[in-house]
Amino acid sequence: MAEDLGIDLQATSVIRHYVGIDGEAVIGYVHEVSIQISKFSEWIEVEAGFLDCKLPFPLLGQFGFFDNYEITLRGYRGKFEIKSRTHL
Repeated sequence: MAEDLGIDLQATSVIRHYVGIDGEAVIGYVHEVSIQISKFSEWIEVEAGFLDCKLPFPLLGQFGFFDNYEITLRGYRGKFEIKSRTHL
């Protein structure tokens, strides 16, 4: 995913160790990225930790995202809702 975004993981100066639910640690290469949620006008900066592995989604991060959006999960309906903090 980092390669698709043009991010060189070897050029990072911030490396973090993340521990998953199974207790195993993985290395994350931290980069600031700009994202925009579909149908929202604003762009936000988030800190993302990219993993050098073959997981389905080799990307970690929540800082910046949960600071800017209210997320409501409705698992029983198979849906979730995102509200921008500019609309709260």
